[in-house]
Amino acid sequence: MANTNAADDGASQQRNVEYILLAEFDIDRGAILKHQYPRPTGADDSHLAELMLPDGAHARESDWTMFFLNQKTPDESGKVAGDGPPLLYVLNLVRTKHDKEVRRGAIVKAMAVCTRHRFIHIYQAILMLALENYYRAPTVDTLAELYKSANQMDLSCMPQLSRHETTILRFSDDQNMFEERFLQLEKEKRLVDTLSRDADRLEALHDPALAEMTTSASEESFATARRGTAAESGRSRGPSARNKDRRFFDTEIVYSGVKLPIRVPMTVYPEEIGDFSLIQLLTTFSGALATPSGSKTTHPHLESSGQYTHPIILLMNGLLTQKRIIFLGHNKPAGEVSNYVLAAVALGSGGGGVLRGFANRAFPYTNLTNLDTLLSFPGYIAGVTNPAFEEHPEWWDLLCNINTGKVTVSPALAMPPGAGGQGKPQTDSLRRSLDSVSLSRNRSFSSREGKPDKWNNSDTEFVQDLMLAIERHYGEVAIRAKVENYVRHFMSLVPLYEYERNGSSQLGDPAHLAASDKTGVDGYAISPGDKETRDHELSFYQNRIEGFIGTQAYYNSLADYQSMQSSSVIRGIDIAHMVYCLRNSTNLDVNEVEAIYKRLDEQVVTDEQVTELLASLPQSQGGLQPLAYGFYHPSPAIRLYTVRLFQKIEGNQAGSRYVRKFHAMWGHSSAQFLEGRMVDQKVIDTPKYWYSPESRSYLGFWNFNIQGIEETTLLTLIDDVTGELAYRSFLAQGTKQEHIGFTVNLKIVKKNNTRATRLFFEATALQVTSRKVVIECMLYDTITGMLLLQAQAIFVFMPLVAIKSAKAEPKSIEDNYELSSSQALSENALYALGQVMSFLPHNTIVHKAGWLSNDSKHLRAVVDFGDNLSGPPIYVHGGILGTVLFNASALLFTRFTGIDAKSVDASERDINYHNGVPLECQNITIDATINEASSSQVTVFAKLVRQQKLFTTLKTTFTLPIPTTKL
Repeated sequence: MANTNAADDGASQQRNVEYILLAEFDIDRGAILKHQYPRPTGADDSHLAELMLPDGAHARESDWTMFFLNQKTPDESGKVAGDGPPLLYVLNLVRTKHDKEVRRGAIVKAMAVCTRHRFIHIYQAILMLALENYYRAPTVDTLAELYKSANQMDLSCMPQLSRHETTILRFSDDQNMFEERFLQLEKEKRLVDTLSRDADRLEALHDPALAEMTTSASEESFATARRGTAAESGRSRGPSARNKDRRFFDTEIVYSGVKLPIRVPMTVYPEEIGDFSLIQLLTTFSGALATPSGSKTTHPHLESSGQYTHPIILLMNGLLTQKRIIFLGHNKPAGEVSNYVLAAVALGSGGGGVLRGFANRAFPYTNLTNLDTLLSFPGYIAGVTNPAFEEHPEWWDLLCNINTGKVTVSPALAMPPGAGGQGKPQTDSLRRSLDSVSLSRNRSFSSREGKPDKWNNSDTEFVQDLMLAIERHYGEVAIRAKVENYVRHFMSLVPLYEYERNGSSQLGDPAHLAASDKTGVDGYAISPGDKETRDHELSFYQNRIEGFIGTQAYYNSLADYQSMQSSSVIRGIDIAHMVYCLRNSTNLDVNEVEAIYKRLDEQVVTDEQVTELLASLPQSQGGLQPLAYGFYHPSPAIRLYTVRLFQKIEGNQAGSRYVRKFHAMWGHSSAQFLEGRMVDQKVIDTPKYWYSPESRSYLGFWNFNIQGIEETTLLTLIDDVTGELAYRSFLAQGTKQEHIGFTVNLKIVKKNNTRATRLFFEATALQVTSRKVVIECMLYDTITGMLLLQAQAIFVFMPLVAIKSAKAEPKSIEDNYELSSSQALSENALYALGQVMSFLPHNTIVHKAGWLSNDSKHLRAVVDFGDNLSGPPIYVHGGILGTVLFNASALLFTRFTGIDAKSVDASERDINYHNGVPLECQNITIDATINEASSSQVTVFAKLVRQQKLFTTLKTTFTLPIPTTKL
């Protein structure tokens, strides 16, 4: 497609719209371009007309198409020249009006606007009015009126946000972010308008007799302007200026006396064009598996999981490796097909904000008349409605059929050089045994044999995450953010791969960074400290990285990296990597954590540097939470660095809103159980908890002054904090009737061992209904960040009235408890069974008697509960019940194996609460039996019962330290 004259570029820099085009269908001449206003575009007239009148336009009342002007054809090396006129985006409306008096019974006309604005959809309303006017008055004056009205749209008060500011606003929960920038521009415009009116009056008044009046009027007007400036902050707080969603700029276009309200999006990324739906693209191609190419071999750039490659991953791979991609929508409106192409541009570019160059090779709508131009662009992305394209696989590499949701690999697609039959072989430095360890929790598929493979989890988890988010009705911005994170992760692997292969990389030198940064906190955000994971990912993505290198997007990324290095206000450190470490790393020691906070304190000083830091801390992902952990770190130096950082952030315009949001979200609250129970100097400074009603999250710290905290103590504490979060989440629904919550299941999985005395927990409500709440709780070592325990609790809520009206449980029932063929437990053993938490009041749990049968692998005991163990009102705390059952399970394990239960891992506990145990309840039976036993683990099942009534059950899995232990 021909370029416009470069001289026009400077002259039209401030215009909203560059050209207005008008095409119509002539029954004798076909599609013709009748008008170009105010001057010709420089493109071929017949070509423009064909694009403006899409196939099948006569069969629809109206349709929208989109295409671009000034697209730059790559040279032989695949590079695109950076000079020349900018890309113009063309929005076209075609309308068919049926008229029996004309030949063929219909009049088909199309009108288009050409603009530099990527938010091209704002011109839809005025295009509809203008085309309707043209049907009534088919002259060039109608185009001139449209051109004039569009260019009179006032954008002078729209702030020009930097890339970092755009990112902050895009993911902000505060719709008033950067409001001060808007208000300042509005104030300046009012002052300029006032002075301009005064100047116009002075020019109009030539009568000397009016000079005194003119001077007086001017002084009064200027005084009014000054008063307005001084009082601006007061007036701007009115409803007209405040409470606007600053993610949009509100303006208007006046056309033919009609005021059209316009909302200009402020958070558009460079490769986001128009009002497309990425969600629609993902859901369309989320069902059927990709259609095989017909070849026995898989293409290494595309089919990363062989025949099981998900269509979305196949499309993503095609975009990243610059394959020719067709979106075919037979009998579909051209506007719908165009939206798929625009969504694909956003997908490949990482939500529109990571890579560039996709829009230059995109053809949202095209047809057979444009075939030669299409084929001259390597890796084009095109939308078509003509099924003839499907019959010519030599024209494309991937065909995405919108009607069927299938993605087909062209059988004519050549293999990359050196790929052979099984894809490109790995270099020696990257050759790994992909079956040596398992890093995946989910099932995925192997690119080598088409079988389930534990390694290919990154793509699988990405697709599953997208589909789950769509199912949960996440918005477009959230879905695009997930795509952005995926592509950023891919791009962070590229320089590491280049360094492994070539010893250097123009996207950053990992070796240089590693050499100058001994703590490893300044470098790339690839699984910090986990070389095995990094090596696996390089192996897994190797073929795709090879296909990406040499593409237009790759060369653009080189230029962007150099530009970023020179323009970044924070030098010498990788901010995104540091935030990644603070948010995700579980193996940073205290020195590494201190190094991160120190470097941030040293490098983040100016207002611009704070803004760049905030861009890596989007509010939609927790905002300042990763930094705020430093407030509670035991290291005084880290706490000091954190305070200084927050002081700088609070002094920033956007940062002050971040800090206010953080304080509002994490309000202080006390845990009743801890306040009432943590005594006897076992916990230093009863901890405060932080609760977020918005994210339904709960976090806090436990600081013990003794090492080796018993896991049963942690079990009780976890039951308490999950119960409190469940209750808060339940009440947040607006429940009016008073309810009581009961734990019905608590499952705890042990991840690591520690003797830490300072622990951090984070609990989140996963599901909240009118009766049930599901909570997930993670327990960490605060110093190292190591995950210790992972728990999931299920709570059921019942009205208090129902509890009070229920038949009371008798305090005591006599029964025959003794086991046959058993021996009685000693007093010391019975005492050990009653140890729940050493800082609870004594004699609250009494084991009267107990028996052990070695033959049946069975333990039984009789227990009385006191009155000081309350969880829910009138019932024993669920954590206490779980601990009592665990004590019995541990004693049975020890007697059965001869191994002290304290020396092995209780890797999993699964507690189910069937009925509440009333306070002061007596003669409750504990029954524990060995369920399963092998050379590696022993499973014990324990329950609390009285006669036929089951209260609580616990299944505990003990992992044996010596695999050869004989049982």
